[in-house]
Amino acid sequence: MLFAIVLFAAAYVMMLVFQKYRARIALGFGLLFVLTGMLPVSQAVGAIDWNVLLMIAGMMGLVQLFIDSRMSALLADLVIEHVHSVQMVAVAVALALFAGLISAFVDNIPYVATMLPVISGIAVAMDIDPAVLYFGLLSGATLGGNCTPIGASANITGIGILHREGYEVRTTDFVRIGVPFTLAAVVPAYIYLWTMFGC
Repeated sequence: MLFAIVLFAAAYVMMLVFQKYRARIALGFGLLFVLTGMLPVSQAVGAIDWNVLLMIAGMMGLVQLFIDSRMSALLADLVIEHVHSVQMVAVAVALALFAGLISAFVDNIPYVATMLPVISGIAVAMDIDPAVLYFGLLSGATLGGNCTPIGASANITGIGILHREGYEVRTTDFVRIGVPFTLAAVVPAYIYLWTMFGC
């Protein structure tokens, strides 16, 4: 048990230090768990939650197609056309995340990956520091993902584990608990955004 914890910690540290090789490190340590016998070969394939893995892979694929299609540049241009100050851009981008509850219905990791080039495009076009825009994006996407079971990778993974153990989590039950917690996090975040950046 202790050895498994040490291996997990080592894998985590290595993925933080060598970010370009995170996938290889994860696969390498997974193989190490199998080779050391901590995860029997007969159980290795069954231990993978293919539903979660393929869902996240599909979302990432859609994000890449979105970026390659140049839609991010078009969205950046549309935002710039309707907003005339740096402060208003920050608020517009942040509020857009919650206005349509986008991050509650799209996994927040691919959503952030989708929006990053949009934010970068806005910052370059207006010749401004994108830090405030990134902060708005981070707040919206991270906190909004707590509303629904599919709003964050952790939610998807947790629901998958519970399902595998025989527990069913209905969307209505998740939302009933998730929405109040989301609002409790969102309101202070937006107060902070308005206070710090003078919006």
